[in-house]
Amino acid sequence: LVVKSMIAFIVAMGVCVLHTLIVTLMASDAFPVISGFPLYLVGSYYDLAILLSTAVLFSLCVLNLAGVEGKIKHSLWAFNVLAMLIIGAIGFRAVEIVLGVFALSLFVYLISVSRHHGESWLKKSYSTIFVLLVSLVLIISGSSLSGFLANMLKVNALDVRPSMGTTLQIIKTQWSHN
Repeated sequence: LVVKSMIAFIVAMGVCVLHTLIVTLMASDAFPVISGFPLYLVGSYYDLAILLSTAVLFSLCVLNLAGVEGKIKHSLWAFNVLAMLIIGAIGFRAVEIVLGVFALSLFVYLISVSRHHGESWLKKSYSTIFVLLVSLVLIISGSSLSGFLANMLKVNALDVRPSMGTTLQIIKTQWSHN
């Protein structure tokens, strides 16, 4: 039941990934119908990155701990690749760091469990190594790789928030006028 729930969540996030790819890659004068769609189904690009990272974490657990095979395994791999591509284009460092730390923790866990049971740890942990390496490359490259991916996918992920000083200054000004 838990694995099926995780897979259902991953499928929902897969719809978000496909929607984001279709809208960003095909929104042009050639496809006027698509250009009218909203850019993302959930909140902002940062919200999408958070949800996709959660789905990637779930898919790592399902791939490495539930022992799925066949079409589900290949679908989860494809989802991980596309989700990491979109997460890289968004460039939300906190998400990249959390994914890297989780992938490293899961990788160490898989090695310790496999050695305890005398199994080959490398066969099980390809997806974890992939997410770990992509996270490390995204973190180390800074905004250069994220900027390239954002330009390639036409993602403009800006999150503008007021600072505490500006907010207090506006409150002070308004308070003095009233």
